[in-house]
Amino acid sequence: MWIGERTGDPNTGIAPAEDGEGGYVEAWSSDDEELEAFWSSVHGVSHLGGTVMPCQGLPEGLTPYVFELEDGVGGVNFGGGNAQLDLESGVFDWAQ
Repeated sequence: MWIGERTGDPNTGIAPAEDGEGGYVEAWSSDDEELEAFWSSVHGVSHLGGTVMPCQGLPEGLTPYVFELEDGVGGVNFGGGNAQLDLESGVFDWAQ
């Protein structure tokens, strides 16, 4: 597993939140063609920080330091879902 640069993410350094709180832009919530292209290009890619793409509801208590693990990382199979592990708050959520 490794972390690479994720350029173009409008949510870098922002805690995930619903309804645009704190300036957070939820995935797939914009008609902006550049954002749509960005989200399509990173869908299914594990990452640290930035836009999260939970399979169900957005977990409460996430900070800008959330590590999102997508299904199939390092041989781990979440059964078609993904997980969010926040390195600052300790919040953990998994959904499929």
